[in-house]
Amino acid sequence: MKVINELGGLTMDPEFKSELKKLIQQSIEESKPRLWMNKKQTVAYLPMVNNTFDAKFRELPSHEVEGMTMYNKDEIDEFIKKH
Repeated sequence: MKVINELGGLTMDPEFKSELKKLIQQSIEESKPRLWMNKKQTVAYLPMVNNTFDAKFRELPSHEVEGMTMYNKDEIDEFIKKH
């Protein structure tokens, strides 16, 4: 539970503060682009719609990993620089 003290500051229950800190850190980590991304993540990283990705990035290297098509962030960045 959060409480506003007399000085106008905000104090929080230590357990609440700890949970809030974990959620913020998790949100930051999830928003960072990963080195290896699936197509949906790659399209969001670029950002563009799926059809545009299919049309413009046919030559982008892709990698099959356990039946999934994956894209490497560094290869994406390099591809964009060259084209």
